[in-house]
Amino acid sequence: MVLAAASVTIVLGYDYLATRQAGARPAARGTALSSLCDQPPAYFPGNASYKGSGPHPIAVFQQKNQNDIRPTNPVEFDAANWARTPFLPSDAKAIQLVACATRVRTHRTGRTCILSSGHAPLYQATYRVTVVAVTTGQSVGEVFVRPQSDVCPPYPMVELRDPKVFSLPSAADYARELSQFSDRPAQEDGFQGMAVWRDS
Repeated sequence: MVLAAASVTIVLGYDYLATRQAGARPAARGTALSSLCDQPPAYFPGNASYKGSGPHPIAVFQQKNQNDIRPTNPVEFDAANWARTPFLPSDAKAIQLVACATRVRTHRTGRTCILSSGHAPLYQATYRVTVVAVTTGQSVGEVFVRPQSDVCPPYPMVELRDPKVFSLPSAADYARELSQFSDRPAQEDGFQGMAVWRDS
């Protein structure tokens, strides 16, 4: 499948069963919510369930650094812009969904990022964001997110031999695509949809 600058089509699925993902395990005490981005994931049965009309509080984790093998870095939603929204819940136990953003396509922008130990080229990245129910570890859908602007992120960690820096979506970029999960009623079967990139 080729990912290109394109529109996103949502394809609804009807064969989903609202059960725990195969291999999923209960999260041990003190486990971070980002463990829902593991394969297999850890789930949190003590959290609020993904059901009802919403809103559905959601936490977002992304691949930030060059050598990140999975999404572990939380996306920050500041209180000035995101207070009282599903993206900044006041109680971690209220979080119903976790979004895991993984790089799936990159290309060099021609720009250079200045680092504390030198410099590195900036790459634009496209992210596949898988949305997971916190209480089951089951995927409820996915979207693709591309940064609206290519800027050097703060304090990136790079490899010494072939350093690369990747652009990151803003909080608003994520919120725009994930609102279909956070703001709309949960599907009765739990599955919200999957994103398919099509050439424009």
